[in-house]
Amino acid sequence: MIPRTLLCSGLFLSAAHFIVLMTAILASLTALSGFDNPSGETPWFEAAGTTLVNILGFPALYIWEQFQLGSRLPDIVEWLTVAANSLLWGFTLAFFFVTKNISGKSG
Repeated sequence: MIPRTLLCSGLFLSAAHFIVLMTAILASLTALSGFDNPSGETPWFEAAGTTLVNILGFPALYIWEQFQLGSRLPDIVEWLTVAANSLLWGFTLAFFFVTKNISGKSG
């Protein structure tokens, strides 16, 4: 059975990961600003957003791109993949935090 601490912290970290990932995706979507700015200088928030998407989207977005699933599957599957990726990140981080906390207690 999953301890309540692990479940709560896993869901919280998953939600936090999803919010940060969506914010990074929105920041990286400003790539159209290159048409407005012909000098070619990338805004800092666009560069930061692109880097965060590459980090936080791993492994799900990498697998999605490698198998070229975007054209074959409905959009809801892509959103479920992103949500599952956030759950994976959240529960992995929660597992490390909770087990470190449990093993660090002296009895």
